[in-house]
Amino acid sequence: MTNAVRNPVGLIGVTCMAVMQGLLQASIFGGIGGQKFVVDDARANSSLASNLLGLGYLITTDQFITTAFGQVLAIPQARPVFDREIANHMYSPTAYYFAMQITSAASLFLYPFFVSMTAYWFYGFEVASLESYLCFAGVLSMTALAGSMFGLMFGTFMKNEVAAVGLCYFSIMIFSFGAGLMVNTSDPNPVV
Repeated sequence: MTNAVRNPVGLIGVTCMAVMQGLLQASIFGGIGGQKFVVDDARANSSLASNLLGLGYLITTDQFITTAFGQVLAIPQARPVFDREIANHMYSPTAYYFAMQITSAASLFLYPFFVSMTAYWFYGFEVASLESYLCFAGVLSMTALAGSMFGLMFGTFMKNEVAAVGLCYFSIMIFSFGAGLMVNTSDPNPVV
């Protein structure tokens, strides 16, 4: 964290990226919380449900993917130093990985904090209290933590930086297939 205070370029970049992403989410889904389901209007209900699912998918995948790619290169870039220090018995691999995750968590949690602080109030939820905001930000933070661990896992598996990024990208793409990101829902399957 001391390095981030001396050279805050990375923190400024994360903060700017988070504010821009929060404003993008707010511009797409602003006011969605004020809409209500109507008993007699199936088309409006379907549209609202699709919008809420889109909001949920966008905010969770944004947190997960951003922190995963922020963490995937942490180990491959530091591997020469890590191997030398482990060979000299300076500390155990468990201590190194634990310290790596703790120190990176300080900057990684800025991203969900600024995204939620920027976008939450534009959604127009009926219950827009500090408690509901903290719950929303907490969910985003846990998603970011899961993405961070996911990226760290792939960075640990690979010695090559390009292979680590490629495998992480491939895995996230496969997960997105299962989540419905790349699905044609306009033409239903006549067999099913």
